[in-house]
Amino acid sequence: MDGQFVKQASKQASKQASIDNCTFIKTVLMVCVIIYHSCLFWTGNWFTVQPVQLQARLLGLIAGWLNSFHIYGFTFVSGYIFQYLKHEKGKYSVFHDLLQNKIKRLIVPYFFAMAIWVAPISIIIFSYSIREIIINYLLCANPSQLWFLWMLFGVFLLVYPLSNYLNNDTIAILISLVAWLISYYGGNAFPNIFCIWTAFDYLPYFILGMKIREKQYDVSNGIFAWFMIVLQISVYVMFVVLSNIVSGFSLSCIEHFVHVLGALTSFFFLQWLSSKINWKKYKLFNYFSKRSMPIYLFHQQVIYLTIILLNGKVNPYINATLNFVVATVVSAMISSYLLKYKWTSILIGERRK
Repeated sequence: MDGQFVKQASKQASKQASIDNCTFIKTVLMVCVIIYHSCLFWTGNWFTVQPVQLQARLLGLIAGWLNSFHIYGFTFVSGYIFQYLKHEKGKYSVFHDLLQNKIKRLIVPYFFAMAIWVAPISIIIFSYSIREIIINYLLCANPSQLWFLWMLFGVFLLVYPLSNYLNNDTIAILISLVAWLISYYGGNAFPNIFCIWTAFDYLPYFILGMKIREKQYDVSNGIFAWFMIVLQISVYVMFVVLSNIVSGFSLSCIEHFVHVLGALTSFFFLQWLSSKINWKKYKLFNYFSKRSMPIYLFHQQVIYLTIILLNGKVNPYINATLNFVVATVVSAMISSYLLKYKWTSILIGERRK
């Protein structure tokens, strides 16, 4: 009897640890997003000016690989936590509670960051017309890095009425497939107003996170975690090769599979890693962890400015490194200042403690 009790207690502790470690995972994935944006310029397909030096192919490859999992993994983790909160802790039993929480956490920060930072700087750099400003920022069709907030808000709205049916694996798979097809065909036919097609696109990763939590899979297996890393990188390399051969719907299907695998890999690997690192004791990590979302809100425009100042004047690898360092430090300083005051904390979606 005592042995059974100890075993049950150990299982409960492991389940709680996997939730606590999601903080580590989300922080690491947000850092990956900043690294991604710091390198993305050297793909030649991002930002308003062309790189003076395009030889930095490694930077483009790093950006492409990070893009295969970072936001997909973050959406996956959000689904994992949602499953825990709603179905294990009994939170969000009323839709109004969820809606109110997500407006505070996602929509209020969107309009605040858009109005005081993202839109003004982007208008200056890209010389947007009034029509482009309305479409990109007021209708949220292409609001720079802030698309993530509307996407996640849309995912929560879509998943809530479905959540009680998702314990059926067949229904969960069917909904995920239909959502992805809606995003593919809807996105090709209609404007992405309020990032609605993006929300459908990311819904499968959120549902997958919910299902992994529901099934209570072991997330501390190091051998499996490393196997997933090797598999994900191998599949990504094959995708890069195939992208020069395959196109259209077939390529989109392959790319979707790459992102699903990337989301799973980032979650299982970072869960294992977080169990091996006593990350809670590191003050610097916790400093950035508490500011990860506000840093995300402000980092991209800092990268624009460092690129404008340094493009062609320093080695691309030094430029990319400085992009990351300066963007992280400056956006962390902005976040820290805003977190000092009650109302500005609310405006960036954080609770001041």
